[in-house]
Amino acid sequence: MRGWGREKILALTEHSFAVQSSDCVPLAGAKSKLSRRTVKMKAFRKSKFLIGLIVLLALAVSAACAPPAGAPAGPAAEAQMSETTSYMPWSPVWRERPALAADTARADEQVLRWGTYYGQRYPYPFETSGGYAVSGMLNMAFETLFWMNEDGTLEGRLAEGFTASEDETVWTITVKEGIVAADGEPFTAEDVKKSIELHASPNTGSRGTTYARFIKGYDAMRAEENPATELEGITVIDDLTVQIELTQPFRDFAAILSLPHRFLMAETSHYRPPAEDETPWFVGHGATGPFMIATEPMWVGPSEPDSFELVPNPNWRGDAPILEKVILKYYSDPQTALIAYENDEYDVSEKYGPLEAAELLEPGRATSAEMFPFQYEVSRSFYIARDLPPMDDTKVRQALAHAVDFKVIADTLLRGMWQPACQLIPMGWPGFIDGECHTPSYDPELARQLLAESSYGSAENIPQIRMHVGEAGFGGQVGHLTRIAQAMQQYWKQNLGIEVIIERSRDVFLANPELYQIVRRSYAARYPGLSAVCENASPIGTYNRSRAESWGPPEAEELCMTADSTMDLAEAIPMYQEAGRQFFADVYSIGHFTEPAYMLVKPWVSDWNSLFGSLDHGVRNPEHLFIAAR
Repeated sequence: MRGWGREKILALTEHSFAVQSSDCVPLAGAKSKLSRRTVKMKAFRKSKFLIGLIVLLALAVSAACAPPAGAPAGPAAEAQMSETTSYMPWSPVWRERPALAADTARADEQVLRWGTYYGQRYPYPFETSGGYAVSGMLNMAFETLFWMNEDGTLEGRLAEGFTASEDETVWTITVKEGIVAADGEPFTAEDVKKSIELHASPNTGSRGTTYARFIKGYDAMRAEENPATELEGITVIDDLTVQIELTQPFRDFAAILSLPHRFLMAETSHYRPPAEDETPWFVGHGATGPFMIATEPMWVGPSEPDSFELVPNPNWRGDAPILEKVILKYYSDPQTALIAYENDEYDVSEKYGPLEAAELLEPGRATSAEMFPFQYEVSRSFYIARDLPPMDDTKVRQALAHAVDFKVIADTLLRGMWQPACQLIPMGWPGFIDGECHTPSYDPELARQLLAESSYGSAENIPQIRMHVGEAGFGGQVGHLTRIAQAMQQYWKQNLGIEVIIERSRDVFLANPELYQIVRRSYAARYPGLSAVCENASPIGTYNRSRAESWGPPEAEELCMTADSTMDLAEAIPMYQEAGRQFFADVYSIGHFTEPAYMLVKPWVSDWNSLFGSLDHGVRNPEHLFIAAR
């Protein structure tokens, strides 16, 4: 007990008693009673031991609650799902703060200061590969063709409108007349073509490349030998008209052109590939939004800038921005970023995981009223490499899934800030089925039976399983993703006798695909179109076949592809639902959690909702943001 503190054990015991006293149904709404010190584990070894203890206590409780073999999810899951009316009603911080009135007294200095430690640091509109703050700030300078409203309708940004052929394979887009970039150059249909081609190019690293796969000529541009430099399917009709031909019908194509994290456009006459010894091309150029990147990023290394700034775009066509400057500052870790925020050095700070968010929400902390969720269509899970033994046996995968109680992990280790995801279709979307859970239920007895029925027969014959956890901000600290992995590790050892090795690094993409059978991954429904559902299931990328022959069961993949090209949504919905059932039944990934990310916003920021006003980190109407007088 030395070095632990008696309160830690009491907290764990208190939680187990709370579960026992409610007839095996309380987990759907139970609040974790873990103390702050319980969750704040410093050393990897202590963390591992504590997680093992939590699992052992939970096992005793869960064994009594486990459904018989083959039983559906219990009433707890049913009750939780039947009550859902929006994306994340269970969240302890699911709330909105009304925007400040336009006539609110304003600060003398109109500067929005944004601090972050998370994600990529490259403020390039085409080369961007991730990161919430960078994505949000880029969207203040560079625009998309359309803007996706929360109800799924589209409104024009750079585009005046579009038409589609009857089978929706040919899309004609009209660009707004008179749009001028920050440097005075006109934005034309040629810039639309060039921007999409830069997103599709294998040389930029843009996440938009996976969405461009529907455009004719995409495979030729991505060819290893003699790649094409242009997309065959894009034709400039005149200065304001561009036509895009797809290889197959795609119901939601216009929706993906609204994604600020994927398809930013720019006036491209000054574009050149990034080079360390040159001022980036986008400084003072290319921007058509309310702001422009005004300063060369302050580089602290060959690929990591320290900060960059936005100032109003003199050629912006709308209302003049109220903010005089927007500053993005990077920090090396979340602790330093939080200290700066609490010292009022920054007005916005993100992104915080479930454990940090739970701590910041504790009563008495000023941050408890300044914490808000965003990006609530994201799920975290662990991708299973089915081409590596023993994951080549479906029953082994199913045994691993049934051996872990993910609800206990959510309520204890994650303190209720995340919840297990039950369906591929997000809560509140068309096709989400109240009261239905497609993920394997916790059933240790069934797990042992499946392992015995597998081609390996028993734990003694299972080859060594290795799990890789990539975690942003990794620097010796044990993050929540590692703790989830450790909890699964303990469940597998306790319930199946299977030992799993966990290895960590800063980035999931650093994992050697030939070494790990289980790899941490995430997916997000980036737009309210159900074609995003199947995209969510693909490992580390859209329909990514670089790791395995397919991203899911062949029947499920075929259902998704057919549903994506089915124009009648009512006809497509049952296909997406069945694809989700098959995906989870065959356990093509494991440990699915609905993951809201959390951000801190000072009360003097006029409208926090506009900071992430779209489903994909776009800043909505940034010209209207202001800093109120304190």
